[in-house]
Amino acid sequence: MLVAIFISMRLQRAISRPIVALTKAAQQISLSADPSIRVETQASGELKTLQDTFNRMLDRIQQSERATAIWRAAFSLVPKSCLKK
Repeated sequence: MLVAIFISMRLQRAISRPIVALTKAAQQISLSADPSIRVETQASGELKTLQDTFNRMLDRIQQSERATAIWRAAFSLVPKSCLKK
């Protein structure tokens, strides 16, 4: 019986740790608005896929923010008279 309890506790930790890490990262990002935060991949199977997908999503957000900043900088150099019809 003790062996079964020990094994179930280990399994529970193996499953919950990656989910807790993902939750903490999401909370950190929502509070700080910092998409440079990443989740350290520490799982396997579907949980690893979830962590990797989360990190790729953040990569795409950062790329989009950089592109937006470049466009804003470029348009700030254009005289306003050129933008009017």
